[in-house]
Amino acid sequence: MKYWTPRRIQTWVFWALVALYIAARAWRLAAICLDGDEIFSVTIARGGWAKLTADAARDSVHPPTFYYLLKLWVSLGGESLLWVRTLPALFSILSLAPLVLLCRELRLRRVEINCAVGVAAINPLLIYYSQHLRMYSLLLLCATTSIWLFHRVLRASSRDLTMRILALTAANVALVYSHYYGWLVIGFEGLYILLWKRDRFWPAAISSAAVLAAFGPWLYVAAKAAIAKGGLASNLDWIPKPALGDVAWMLAEFMGFGDFPEAIQPVAWVMFGMLVAIGIGAIANRGRRGQANYGHAVGFLAFFVLGPMLAAFAASVMMKDSVWGQRHLIFVAQPLLVLCVLPFFRLRYRAVRIAGILMCAFWSCMVLVHLIQGDDKKTPYDTLVFRMLASEERTAGPIELYALDRYVHYPFWFYSEVLRVGGVTGIAAPLTPASRQRLAAAAERLRITENVSLEDVRGAHFWVAYSSKWWLPLKSPQIILALRNCRSGPALSTGDRYHTISAIPVWCADAQPGGFPNESPLTRQ
Repeated sequence: MKYWTPRRIQTWVFWALVALYIAARAWRLAAICLDGDEIFSVTIARGGWAKLTADAARDSVHPPTFYYLLKLWVSLGGESLLWVRTLPALFSILSLAPLVLLCRELRLRRVEINCAVGVAAINPLLIYYSQHLRMYSLLLLCATTSIWLFHRVLRASSRDLTMRILALTAANVALVYSHYYGWLVIGFEGLYILLWKRDRFWPAAISSAAVLAAFGPWLYVAAKAAIAKGGLASNLDWIPKPALGDVAWMLAEFMGFGDFPEAIQPVAWVMFGMLVAIGIGAIANRGRRGQANYGHAVGFLAFFVLGPMLAAFAASVMMKDSVWGQRHLIFVAQPLLVLCVLPFFRLRYRAVRIAGILMCAFWSCMVLVHLIQGDDKKTPYDTLVFRMLASEERTAGPIELYALDRYVHYPFWFYSEVLRVGGVTGIAAPLTPASRQRLAAAAERLRITENVSLEDVRGAHFWVAYSSKWWLPLKSPQIILALRNCRSGPALSTGDRYHTISAIPVWCADAQPGGFPNESPLTRQ
């Protein structure tokens, strides 16, 4: 008997791709510090259990499960950047199991499963959220598990139905407590049953009622907190209304092309051509011998890809506040990737296979280069804070910082607090003990005024922090301050592909008799 049989080769390939999946999520896991949203996760998880629950309720837009798990995780290993980021990476890695089980449940071939695992392993969007200290990789895990268990319910015999319904119910309770968008998955499971599997209606209805009952206590607490603060406008007012083009762009991002906008136009045509080919292939292969499951697999996956996206789009257009967002729909990404690989193995068109191979090779090269170079979607806030404090080491008196934009103050407050208490939470920038001690002394003098109007900024010497996306170049804070007889020093800046955060030292002559005060070492020529 031959050792290297096709089946054994596919098994080795599968485990190699699993290793790649894990390695891609571990690569540069702690290379860049925590951002504002991640800082929020850490600060909520620091409270006691009752305070944590109350803080999550006041936030209103996320259930508390992720914060509970993060609190337990921190109690095991502390708050180092590598340790806390390992938690979402772990959830992302675990989500591979229900994805593979779903593919097997849909009776896909080994080579198709391996290809789906391979493209998911290096998908930039999935990697990004696997390294983001929020609940989205947990949502991915729970939603994929729910969809897999739902399909098992559809295929269950009368003898197995009760246990499978119980498993689905437990998974859906975890799903809705991981994120409110979990209800969208449950809603489409119910719609699927109404359309195509009515003999499962009552078991599914009882399961959904049990999930709602289990979610009731939190629903009451969160609703009470939302009413007390006047609704969810403060949480949702930053989300723009989507257009139809945003749906196409989200599909492109889920397929892994969002990180490469220069290539998106030709790729978009290929992408939609692939989706059309999938639909045509599903119809053409429906009646072929041995291909009956192909049409079912395509239809089932497409239902849970397009359905939630279109529902979120319609709700965002019709409601006063938009709820549109890629991270809320991250559970769509893995089924979509499975959809994209199927035609290359099931459609009998050589041109489609060649085009697919070339595109996958092109995409894989771009992704690998991007991963090696590093993520440009995260902002190294800690470096900016440390540079600002280092420039004030030799000065005396309070260091006044005015944050002009919403949330800009958050990383300055957080990392200065970490320095004051001698902590390591969220810090990626290397610090020697001596430099840490000097920066901690400067951090003790830092005074932050958040979300302040530039008209209200006063003083002989102060710092101004702002985000570039809220200011026009011809009406920048430096130009406005110059009109007030103030002089700005060189800006300290950091950023990502979306925006730049700047901190500028300012001296105002009208606040200091005799001219400009002494400058910090930063401005000495």
